[in-house]
Amino acid sequence: MGYAIGRLHSEGATHGYLPQNYTTLGCFVDLDSVTGLPFGEPSPKHSDFLHDIGSTITTIFQAKYSMLAQSLMEDYAQVAAMQREGTLNFLAAYYRALFNGSLPIEAGRINHEIVRLASISSLVRSVSTKDVMARAEII
Repeated sequence: MGYAIGRLHSEGATHGYLPQNYTTLGCFVDLDSVTGLPFGEPSPKHSDFLHDIGSTITTIFQAKYSMLAQSLMEDYAQVAAMQREGTLNFLAAYYRALFNGSLPIEAGRINHEIVRLASISSLVRSVSTKDVMARAEII
């Protein structure tokens, strides 16, 4: 999902309703809400990009892992660790696709976005820019 959203955003487009419009394989569906430069429309606002990312992270990693924990009666600390790893992998794949190999140059922008995303999704607060950059280099 992170990689696919990164590619979409790198083209100057946003989806707007991602959490309910992707398959379990991470493919987008119901593309009528995709807007942006490829369609001759104005570039989406920065908050539109952040909404795509934040709402997707929250939907995937909060709701699904909470249900998993309840159904398996797992230790919530273990579930929190799984949520952190999932969020870290998602963001690393996203920024790798978005910046297409120029990650070190964009470190300041990535840090700024992670700080803003933390206000949208509490899960992002568990990762650091340094962690995301390191993970993106090995994906």
